[in-house]
Amino acid sequence: MPDPLALCMRRNFRNGPVAENLRVQIHSAKTNLGSRGTRQRCAVDESLAPGGPVAPATMEAIRSLLLTVTVLVFLALGGLVVVGGADGLYEGERLIRIERRRHDVFTWIVEPERRKQWVSGLVQSSQRSPSDLKVGSRFTEVVRFEGQEEEREVEVTVFEEGARFGYRTTLQGAAFEIVYEVGSHYTGSGSLLKVGYKIMWEGTWENLIEPVLSTRLRSRIEDELARLKQGVEESARQTR
Repeated sequence: MPDPLALCMRRNFRNGPVAENLRVQIHSAKTNLGSRGTRQRCAVDESLAPGGPVAPATMEAIRSLLLTVTVLVFLALGGLVVVGGADGLYEGERLIRIERRRHDVFTWIVEPERRKQWVSGLVQSSQRSPSDLKVGSRFTEVVRFEGQEEEREVEVTVFEEGARFGYRTTLQGAAFEIVYEVGSHYTGSGSLLKVGYKIMWEGTWENLIEPVLSTRLRSRIEDELARLKQGVEESARQTR
């Protein structure tokens, strides 16, 4: 009659260190226990031996964990869509006070050489002078971003001498529009600059991470306005 322990071993383990280890345990069990005890010992060693069958309870726990992780991922992606907006559109507005006359502030906004001092990454512009600007006019700019230069086309959408300037272009592959409006501060000292902007992302992935992209855009614009304010006010002190 075949040895039940040997059959158990051949059925569940391949030859190798694990099988040899099990043979030693089976021999010990046969010496000290009856046939019922050895069968029980074999079953216990199967579940604990390296490379042996995975217990049903363990498999169930793994499946439950994977299902939970999958559900959490889908919920997170859905939350990003709700927070960011399914259309991929982000709009914002900023106000900043600059201790300089309206004309001086506007000059820094529209003159190419001045713009290079505060617009992030602006390297070159085909615009020659503010006199070239009017609604519908176009020019190109070269912008450096993360070590690479990119040429973009700029279309003027708003222009009112000394007061308003707006344009449409691309920003890191997205459609971007911005309008600068310069007015006198209500105290009569300096100017108040209002900046309105909006950006439209295309593509599912961009829409999902829109909150992250929007935060980066807002930070970028705030940095530009801080440099603009500093540049205008410092140039005023230097001319005194």
